[in-house]
Amino acid sequence: MIKPSYDRLLVEPMDVEERTMSGLVLPTGTNVKLCKGKVLDRGRGHLMPDYKFRDCEHQVGDVILYYKHDAMPIFMGKEYHILKDNMPFGVVDESDTII
Repeated sequence: MIKPSYDRLLVEPMDVEERTMSGLVLPTGTNVKLCKGKVLDRGRGHLMPDYKFRDCEHQVGDVILYYKHDAMPIFMGKEYHILKDNMPFGVVDESDTII
């Protein structure tokens, strides 16, 4: 497995189930930009001007939302994404459905 450096996250993409307001499930091809994934590992953090590290905001195990074009795909038997810690725009509660 790859260990991310500095302020990078290693994310395992998950399927995004999207529904309309009336409850209809949309096919995955309708929204290819939105990704949901689980953080598998993270780097040391952001290197500050005083040469100290600021810890990453997202923790291992967090389920995050991010745009696919913000991530770098890595293939190691299956697809993983590497992205900067400031790229996800939200953490998802596992019990919630993305609408």
